[in-house]
Amino acid sequence: MNATRIQPINVIGNRESNNEDDITSIEDLFSNHPDLNFEVEATDLAEATNDSSFAGYRAIRRTDNNDVMSIVKERYTPIQNSDIIEPLAEIVQQNNAKFIAGGVVSGGRKAWVQAELREPMVIKTKAGEDEIRNYIIGLIHHDGMGSNAILPFTSRVSCSNQFAAVRSASAGFSIRHSSSWEERVLEARLKFDEAMNINKDFNQAANKIALINMGDDEFKSFALKILPDLKPNKYAPEGRSFENKRETLHTLFKNGQGNIGQTRWDAFNAVTEYFDHYEGATRIHNAVERGDSIRKSMERRFMNSLSGGQTNNIKHKALNLLVN
Repeated sequence: MNATRIQPINVIGNRESNNEDDITSIEDLFSNHPDLNFEVEATDLAEATNDSSFAGYRAIRRTDNNDVMSIVKERYTPIQNSDIIEPLAEIVQQNNAKFIAGGVVSGGRKAWVQAELREPMVIKTKAGEDEIRNYIIGLIHHDGMGSNAILPFTSRVSCSNQFAAVRSASAGFSIRHSSSWEERVLEARLKFDEAMNINKDFNQAANKIALINMGDDEFKSFALKILPDLKPNKYAPEGRSFENKRETLHTLFKNGQGNIGQTRWDAFNAVTEYFDHYEGATRIHNAVERGDSIRKSMERRFMNSLSGGQTNNIKHKALNLLVN
């Protein structure tokens, strides 16, 4: 298998808390992760520069060091880290959870926190049991490039494969930069139980496919649906074959971490292991070849791993194919 395996998360240094005590409050979180404890404010650019050509635009900057996070239109309302983390802390306390990690990316332009629910899911497989840990992720954007969100997230302990609300694209609840963000935070609080139900649905689906046999021929047909060959088009006149990638998937199905190559659960984990650990390595290599720094490439991949993105859509498709 001509591929390199990398870890999907914690690629930007160690972000886990060093405090042995459980962290459930925003005060303790900021104490353990002081890089999260800053505020931003909006400055009218036309007034600040005395240049009317900037009318209608604002600079979002940190108040502690004056670093500019983004240039946005005047209707954009900045949200503080505490505005997202405080309701998340309430969710943590209500759901017997604890904060386990957090940090910032690109000088604070993006921030994130991670909490773990104390009760893991257990998938009964033909090889024994798989432990799936449940997390809550809070994403905060000060760069004008995305919505703030609180979303459920799960990870397979044996190999760190990630399932970011894989059963549904609506599992996370975005909190947009607008004057009505208070209502969005309230919505996140009220609907979080629904998001947790999605994790329960995933648990049921996983236990179902863990007991369904899958042979090599069925897996190869499944892999072709996940990674179909690219048909000829104006960008690739001769098309493109993904046979090598499908061979990697098959190897992971048979010998991936925690897999025995016998069930649909092994097939699902082959997909998640491939896109979490192998495909990402190729993208980082290609980005570095284009001139990006390794750190910048890993930061981008790190944030993508939290928010799901296209990779999560592929996992969602894989699970649906295997369940139905």
